[in-house]
Amino acid sequence: ARHLEAWGIKTACFLFGSEDRLSPDNQANYQVLSRSGFAATKIHAMPPIIATDLLRHHLMNSSIIVDTLLGTGSSGSPREPMG
Repeated sequence: ARHLEAWGIKTACFLFGSEDRLSPDNQANYQVLSRSGFAATKIHAMPPIIATDLLRHHLMNSSIIVDTLLGTGSSGSPREPMG
C-alpha cells in the first residue's frame, strides 16, 4: 500500500487485527506506513456495522483488491480471527 501510494495511486489500507499481533515483518512495514503519514483504518476498533459498511463501500468502488490477511509465513489451516 505504501509503495502504491508513493506512486500516486489512490490506496486504502485496512488493519483487521491488533497491531501487537502483527508478525515482525508486518510490524516493520506497518511502522513505515504509519510514519509516512498514510494510516491504515483499524477495522477491529470499529463497531461491526460501521466496519461492514466501510468495507462494502471500498470494495464496490475499487479497481483492484489485494488481500494480505494471511501473509507469506502462513502454514496450516487459518486460525481465528481468519478461520
